[in-house]
Amino acid sequence: MRAWTACKADFVGQLSCGDLLAKTAATELALACSPHPAHDVLSADSDTIDADGARRNPCFWGGWDRDQVFAGHLPAFVLYGSSLIERLGGWREVANDMEWLDLGIRAAATVSRDTTCHVPRVLYHRRQDASDCAPDLKALCVLVEQATGHTGLAMDEPRPSVVRVVYPRPAQPPLASIVIPTTGRPNLLMPCLESIRRKTRYPNLEVLLVSHESQQAKIKPLCNSMHELPLRLVTYDGPFNWGRANNIGAAAAQGSVLTLLNDDTEALDEGWLDELVRQSLRPDVGAVGAKLVYPDGRLQHAGMTLSADGGSYHVMRYANPDDPVHLGRLHHVREVSAVTGACLAVRSDVFRLVGGIEQDMLTVECSDVDFCLRVSERGYRVIWTPYAWLMHKERTTRGSDDTPDTKLQRLQERLYLRRRWLERLEREPFWSPNLALSEKVEAAVPPRWTRKR
Repeated sequence: MRAWTACKADFVGQLSCGDLLAKTAATELALACSPHPAHDVLSADSDTIDADGARRNPCFWGGWDRDQVFAGHLPAFVLYGSSLIERLGGWREVANDMEWLDLGIRAAATVSRDTTCHVPRVLYHRRQDASDCAPDLKALCVLVEQATGHTGLAMDEPRPSVVRVVYPRPAQPPLASIVIPTTGRPNLLMPCLESIRRKTRYPNLEVLLVSHESQQAKIKPLCNSMHELPLRLVTYDGPFNWGRANNIGAAAAQGSVLTLLNDDTEALDEGWLDELVRQSLRPDVGAVGAKLVYPDGRLQHAGMTLSADGGSYHVMRYANPDDPVHLGRLHHVREVSAVTGACLAVRSDVFRLVGGIEQDMLTVECSDVDFCLRVSERGYRVIWTPYAWLMHKERTTRGSDDTPDTKLQRLQERLYLRRRWLERLEREPFWSPNLALSEKVEAAVPPRWTRKR
């Protein structure tokens, strides 16, 4: 701390005893920040190095993510602007040698993404594994609570080296509207509704079943059998269109938080809707996705990455949900480019602001991606939470996607998405360019990063 007060540099970083910087670190960082000298935070990738100089365990980070920092996951190599440190009140005396993490948490609560820059190159070599210097969780909880400024903020259910932030909601919980487009198949709809009835702790909700008018006679008896649920039946005419069905349901909903839910899902924990509502009520959050698993327990959804051809990838699909995967990504809330519409929560005002779901140009599979991109375009963040946990029997709602007409429609929708969002699709800010854009966590060969000179 005394060294910082004497430092005259524009950026300040910390090099732990025994750790090494890459020979090109200063040059790479200077090149990265030169187009935008007003950056508040610079960061880079890292790995570990042993006594013989052998390097292993690379840590490939995406862009700056405040939720990731609040969970206790901070890149090993971070530089903070001297002006930012001054605005934050400088360094603070913190127990357990956590001054550097304290500064990162306070910065995460303050800075916006556009004033940060991550260099996707390994510029820092640690002499010990990150697991050897995991932060004290109780102390970390206190730092996060102080930085966020939420009165009565609670943190619970910590995993190893992970903090869960439980965000506040009003004493009178807002009405949450669950919008379920359905074709009325009892083998899907009944388990879905039964799971909501038996495994939803949230006290103030309504359920809207949106179905074709020809299905009323089949669905009404199902609704009557669920008399403990506040159910309403909303109808439409014409062929099934996921976006249109959700728009009709949202227009009829009375809640301030909407949860779009497929009828081939089942809640697996009592707090799933409470978590989605709490995350949705954060002022900077626009859309929230859930952890979805297949019936056999493998992971189905943990957020999506996007590619320039209009494709979207469910990252870490088929993984064991209890496996932290790279950098513990399955164990904490993360910012992502998009989340699936199979379970998507959004405040009703944000839903209306972006114009709802695109129902004319996108009718097969890209409308949820387009919706999330429009939410981001308005300045809101799209996040994924592992604390809302459901089963998803993927694609059973609309049946097979293998018909020639459906394949053609899917291709046309990807082309539409590419035309509409090309500039955004060419950069995936939440997934390292050193990692492939695929459903597996594997190296990109070659890496996708380029430097504009």
